[in-house]
Amino acid sequence: LLLRQQAAVERALTEARDRYALGDIPITDTHEATARARQLQAQVLAAQHERDLARGLLSENTGLSPTQLALQAPAANQPPIPTESLEHWQNLARQQDHRVRQLKLQALLAEAETRKFQARDSASVDLVAQASGEHLAGTGDFGSASTAQWQRMVGISVTVPLWTGGWRQAKLQESVKLLERAGAEVERAQQSAGQSARTAWLGLHSGLARLDALRLALAASAARLDATQLGRQLGDRTTMDLLNAENDLAASELLLLQVRVELLMSRLRLAAAAGQLDEAQLQMVNASLQP
Repeated sequence: LLLRQQAAVERALTEARDRYALGDIPITDTHEATARARQLQAQVLAAQHERDLARGLLSENTGLSPTQLALQAPAANQPPIPTESLEHWQNLARQQDHRVRQLKLQALLAEAETRKFQARDSASVDLVAQASGEHLAGTGDFGSASTAQWQRMVGISVTVPLWTGGWRQAKLQESVKLLERAGAEVERAQQSAGQSARTAWLGLHSGLARLDALRLALAASAARLDATQLGRQLGDRTTMDLLNAENDLAASELLLLQVRVELLMSRLRLAAAAGQLDEAQLQMVNASLQP
């Protein structure tokens, strides 16, 4: 967009110089066009530098060469917006978010650890069984002899701890506190996941309204530019008016593109919050891109 705007301003600068040479416009129009052209030139260089840095970072993260990373902008036709209610997505996020599931597993481990120390401090009843046998045989001066002995026992063992030295009780108290902390972390993660789903859901639905408004604004900016160009040819508009109209049109195009990108990102964020960010979601978004 900056390159297109720069080309338009360069054309306006050339026309301003020609018309000034013919005595049709004052020198101030030439100065204004020159200043705007040089300003855009600096913006283009800064944007190119920022783009190269972003490509380099993306190449490092993906392992792909910059030549394989083609720039693709969102197309005008966006993927369909999910029709489920906000409560539906928030409930999914509170249950399926990866952070929530991880913390729930940690809470289950903390609960098992608590039960373990509780069992150690309480009385226990065990069924005990034992069997043993002994057989001796030998030969001596008075002949051979042998003896055998067998023992079998089945019973019940009751263990009642009288004193544990305080270590087990301390470990039990520690495990109880850890269980409470794990529960609090799960609740906090669920609140955060629900808030993320809410933000993404609202971003999707408000983004659609913004997209429609920006399309109308873009059409109005294009009509204003056409009218300004005609007015400048007739002498009713100045070069500055034309430059401002060019700038407003480029700004409207850029904002429309950014909203399209944000819509796609909100869709991915909503799927991620609900634990549904998979290859199918990525392929859907990728299909809506254009070179």
